[in-house]
Amino acid sequence: MLIVVCGLVESAAYRRRNNNGIINRDQKWDYLTFTQFWPQVDCLSWQILDPKHKCNITEDVTSWTVHGIWPSSNSSDDPSFCNSSKPFDLDLLEPIRAKLHTFWPNVYANTPEDELWSHEWNKHGRCATTLPALSDELTFFTQGLKWVQQYNLISILSKAGIKPSFSTPVLALDIENAIQNELNVKPLMVCEHIKENKTDYIYEIEICFDKSLNLIDCPSDSYESRPLIIGAERCSKNALVWYPPISPTSGPKKPRRNLHLRSPQIIEN
Repeated sequence: MLIVVCGLVESAAYRRRNNNGIINRDQKWDYLTFTQFWPQVDCLSWQILDPKHKCNITEDVTSWTVHGIWPSSNSSDDPSFCNSSKPFDLDLLEPIRAKLHTFWPNVYANTPEDELWSHEWNKHGRCATTLPALSDELTFFTQGLKWVQQYNLISILSKAGIKPSFSTPVLALDIENAIQNELNVKPLMVCEHIKENKTDYIYEIEICFDKSLNLIDCPSDSYESRPLIIGAERCSKNALVWYPPISPTSGPKKPRRNLHLRSPQIIEN
């Protein structure tokens, strides 16, 4: 299913929140949600949408990658597509473009290089410009690059003994606890659910910041009014979830083959 909003096609993972089709251009918001993808499952989400879809994950993508920085509201729909006077301009990102390919990549093959960046800026970034620290396109994306390296989820999870595996699933609560123990705040998690074999994959992890860019607990009740994309759902803390390795490739900046995830070994209780 493709959701068309103001001429933009929200496909696969770039539309985790669709706000039931509501567009709220009011720039009032309360906190920032910083969300990271696990790229292998982002690819899976893309291919579930259409088996003909192919992925493009390069060798230098080895960790969690940025989905976006979302101005979020405690009491109403999150703002989106604000301030049309600041359209996306790829040229402004030239100083950080190489790092964006590594830490904020578009993994969907045969789509424009800047599809994710333009979507995130037009839908979310322009709403964040009321904050001086995120007042323009370059500072917005630079902040995302700073956070994804500062709050390195693969390192945080590895420290707790949680590593990507095709053979052993992870208790979702252990993932949450590993992050909370390291950062002293509560994260939120989103899983990709495969109905055919009742399998869950860890897909996305969110951490939250106040307007001074200090870490805060993500409001757990914020999910109640925010629909997820098709196939994705809030991770049940007691569920076993799969955290598959990123498939190897031949070299940096060379497209990987179509990354169909092989079925994990299902462990019977």
